[in-house]
Amino acid sequence: MIIRGKFLMLLLALSITQCGCADHAKFNKIQFGQAIPENVELVKLKQIMEEPATYNNKEVLLEGQFAGICCESDFFYKEDFETIELSPQGFPSPKLIVGTPIRAYGIARVSGDRIRVEVKGVEVK
Repeated sequence: MIIRGKFLMLLLALSITQCGCADHAKFNKIQFGQAIPENVELVKLKQIMEEPATYNNKEVLLEGQFAGICCESDFFYKEDFETIELSPQGFPSPKLIVGTPIRAYGIARVSGDRIRVEVKGVEVK
């Protein structure tokens, strides 16, 4: 009986330690909207601003900072000294602290000299 109890305790201890070895990063991610696909190329906002026609209607992945809510449905994104408006598609604007590092995945839209991104997913870094 004592041996059986010790064996069960050992099994329980092993299962708990194995659970502790899981990849905690994927459980602690804060994400809005869709998951960001791994095959989307990271693009600098400056590149889009310098060559808007190249990126119009293309999927982009941006990495920068949350820069505040601009209206109920959109929010601002900042990268270095550039700021643009991001429009979430299918989820509300994230309520984050200004300066929070984020990754945003979506479709770049260019209309005249205005650039915005229809965002499919946002991930807090």
